[in-house]
Amino acid sequence: LYRAKSKRRNSYNMLWANTETLRPNLYNSTPKPDVRRRFRDIDPLGKAVSEVLERGLSYSVDGYGFDACMRYDVLDGLICGRGVSRVRYVPSITESPAPAGAQPAPESAEKPSDTEPFEGNAEELEYEQVVCEHVDWQDFLHAYGRTWEEVTWVAFGCQLTKVDVRSMFGDEIANAIKYEEPKDAESKTKADAIEHTELHMTARFQEVWDREGKRVFFMQKEFRSGLIFPIANPSGTPPIDFRNFFPMPEPMRLVEDSGSLTPGMVYDLYREQADEVDRLSGRINKLIAALKVRGAYDATMSEMGNIMAGDDNELIPVSQAAKWMQSGGLEKAIWWMPIEQAAKVLKELYASREEAKRSVYELSGVSDIMRGDTKASETLGAQQIKSEFGSMRMKRMQ
Repeated sequence: LYRAKSKRRNSYNMLWANTETLRPNLYNSTPKPDVRRRFRDIDPLGKAVSEVLERGLSYSVDGYGFDACMRYDVLDGLICGRGVSRVRYVPSITESPAPAGAQPAPESAEKPSDTEPFEGNAEELEYEQVVCEHVDWQDFLHAYGRTWEEVTWVAFGCQLTKVDVRSMFGDEIANAIKYEEPKDAESKTKADAIEHTELHMTARFQEVWDREGKRVFFMQKEFRSGLIFPIANPSGTPPIDFRNFFPMPEPMRLVEDSGSLTPGMVYDLYREQADEVDRLSGRINKLIAALKVRGAYDATMSEMGNIMAGDDNELIPVSQAAKWMQSGGLEKAIWWMPIEQAAKVLKELYASREEAKRSVYELSGVSDIMRGDTKASETLGAQQIKSEFGSMRMKRMQ
């Protein structure tokens, strides 16, 4: 709806205007982490730990584009009624080389026990981090629940290529799934087609976090033999033990309902008034197109068309000047189309549209102070009252 209305003709895009006004009021700068002790006791160790955590959070927020993630969440919340972000665990693993001079063990040798040193390449966790990732509103599913505490599973949609599927789940699953061809795919040779298939064609998976089963697995509509677990994690153990199991907080909803998790759009609160503004704008545009200076004249006065098309300070010769004088001059020779009534209607339509816009602003909580629209005659106290009213309406959303 947001994108469709921006392309309509003869419309007043109230949805886009309100959304772009509310967005910077809800989120306009990177938040600063604030870690402190709950109780201000004399505890040097607690104070030092708080400073370390605060600095770590500050670096993390600046390191992976936290602002872009939050901007998309706010945009989805204003348009679709729900903004979702998730946390993704990203480890960096390296292989340490075998000691110099070490010889590989023969095939018949027994496997080393957990207590014995193993000579060979070993994987080491070099670096690990968790990053915030925006989830598009179309890629998020969750179980039924009236409140977030009742939700038992969540799912995140993702598009994986055949190469990704093979590396994550193995050849059996990679070969059993159908992949979607890009719409602009036109391969000329067989080699190009194979390369194109491997690199560009994708299949849609659902990454499911099951809180009751304490496991993470994948599902795909073409693969019906069972649940899909990654090769690196066949048991489906979550990579991080989150407080509420899910790798995300409760989705952001700007229109809350204590008995349902169904997203409610802010636009639904003023949809009828916005449609009225749209209808009035359409009528105004049609009237403006009809308000043209048009007139008629006697066909025997052939010079009249030259006069209307003449340039500034240009004199047009007239062959039948006496006839023109007898008919009352140039003023009487032209019969203008009356437009006074249409102009009055246009003036009333403009006034009606302003009233409809004020209704939209009252319902959505967008005050004239936020829009930078005020009157010079208003006192400072009146402007402060409007500013406090507008900020009060925005506090819960913020």
